[in-house]
Amino acid sequence: MNSGPEQYSSELSPRSPWKATVEVMLFSLIFCALAAIILAFPLGGVELSMVWQRAAVAVSVASEHIGVTLGVYATTFLAFYGVVIGAQINRSRMANQTQRFLSLTSELLFGTLAPAIGLITIACIENPSRAGALFAFLPATAILFVVATVLGTFLVFSESERRDSLRRALSQVRQNQMVLPRAGRYGMPVIFCHAATLAVIGTLITGIFNGWTIQPSIMALLGSMYFVVAGGFAAGSAFAVISRQTTQDAFDKVFGTVISVIIFSAGAFLAVSSLLSGLWSVTISLVAMIVLSVSSARTKYARLRNATIYGAATHVSAQSISTELSRIKKRLRELNGEPEGIWLPRSTQIRNIDTSAIRIPRS
Repeated sequence: MNSGPEQYSSELSPRSPWKATVEVMLFSLIFCALAAIILAFPLGGVELSMVWQRAAVAVSVASEHIGVTLGVYATTFLAFYGVVIGAQINRSRMANQTQRFLSLTSELLFGTLAPAIGLITIACIENPSRAGALFAFLPATAILFVVATVLGTFLVFSESERRDSLRRALSQVRQNQMVLPRAGRYGMPVIFCHAATLAVIGTLITGIFNGWTIQPSIMALLGSMYFVVAGGFAAGSAFAVISRQTTQDAFDKVFGTVISVIIFSAGAFLAVSSLLSGLWSVTISLVAMIVLSVSSARTKYARLRNATIYGAATHVSAQSISTELSRIKKRLRELNGEPEGIWLPRSTQIRNIDTSAIRIPRS
């Protein structure tokens, strides 16, 4: 099989530059947010009044090294670009993996440069004596952004890789479909109603233990707070259930559990803080909301599946699996050049999944 440049370039055509642009900007925002957190929460304490002073110090340090940094980045990006489009990578057995690695690395590298770019730009705008540096700084930054975006367009997979990946995903989705328990009749409405019910319960508990002496406006504000917290509990519980039902990957399952644990840990922190502040009625309300959310997410009784978070989350999982199954089938048809309306026999229809839209060929 010929592995020359012509076949390689035809199989791996670059993707839209807009997708790469969005990724570069997203990475830049992430690293800017991390830089802001570092400036606002240093090891010495949390004093927001000192943020601008720390930023000024960071600007002075960044200004001293930005010229060398831009030069290193430019050289690195040009080397990446030469490797990606050069003839040496076209003949490499690891061409696809190397190309994607360099493309993603270039996007991340520009993202790491974004905090320094933002700080220096703000400093130049606020201090007119430094404004002249923008005429040399911004064009160089724009060039790096363009090169990083162009490199990001090569973050693609070949047709054979995409086809194999889709087939593996199809097998995994079918397996998830087979083991999915019977779902509840409703999905998100039940989760929303669960959050509203918990908010009402929490408000009633607080009102009862305080003898209804709290002003109505404060009770309404407290009920709104309970609704937000209960919504987090319900969403965290549902997300943990959905992550276990819609994937066989251990990392995804652990990730869903970790997110749920973080949400409930935040709720426990609020409960402990309320107790230490003497608001024991609020603590009781939060504990009751946590217990009821966990219980609803763990209840698997068939008769209660239409009213529990577990049944609602299973409904959402069934919808997600059905949507993912249709998407994978469509993409496989597009890769294989098959017409619409040709697909699976009846034996693949599984309970809980609406297969009315799938056409079954008549014998």
